[in-house]
Amino acid sequence: MSNNYKVIIFDLDGTLITGIQYIYSHLWDYFGVSAEARKKPVIDFMNHRITYEEWVAEDVRLLNEAGATKGSLIEVFGELKLIDNALETIQTIKAAEKKLVIISGSIELALKTVIPNYEELFDDVFINRYFFDAAGAITHARATPYDMEHKATGVIDMAKKHGCTLDEIAFIGDSDNDIHAAAVAGFSIAFNCKSERLREVSDIVIKSDCVKEVLKHIL
Repeated sequence: MSNNYKVIIFDLDGTLITGIQYIYSHLWDYFGVSAEARKKPVIDFMNHRITYEEWVAEDVRLLNEAGATKGSLIEVFGELKLIDNALETIQTIKAAEKKLVIISGSIELALKTVIPNYEELFDDVFINRYFFDAAGAITHARATPYDMEHKATGVIDMAKKHGCTLDEIAFIGDSDNDIHAAAVAGFSIAFNCKSERLREVSDIVIKSDCVKEVLKHIL
């Protein structure tokens, strides 16, 4: 199997950021959102009663009701840590002149908190983005077009955008919502993995929590 990959795509939560699997679960716990309230939009989405965009809007409503503001979100995200050797790994890939992409259902403010210069490092970032008023209240969100099964669409679109085949794309993720992306990418790594199904569809499983381990497989 060739390792001449032109585009390297990372998930974020649990892959580049340690200690969490899904950012929303982390926020619900922090702001005390009840299990019942947080479960309803997930069930509605899974049963196709609402769109992904409506799910994200409902998440914003719940956060507003719980008193979340830009300042308190930054405080929460300030506790997040990059996984071991994440920046070194990203910089090594960039130095090798590969296209670097994030496809994630996380929140851009979390990424910006842990990697303030992320726009200089990544060629494309697809993630949920929150907007705030002058007082710091969340006004609305712009949902990523690529989460859950649509992460696979993101992989396909990146091949088109960057003029390569799917075989020239490597994807690195850790959980159930990465399965579809891993299945369509030419090469996939289940890193620091929490999903048995992802392990099954991925080409390589890395049990270490040092993301630098991916380099020998993609460069």
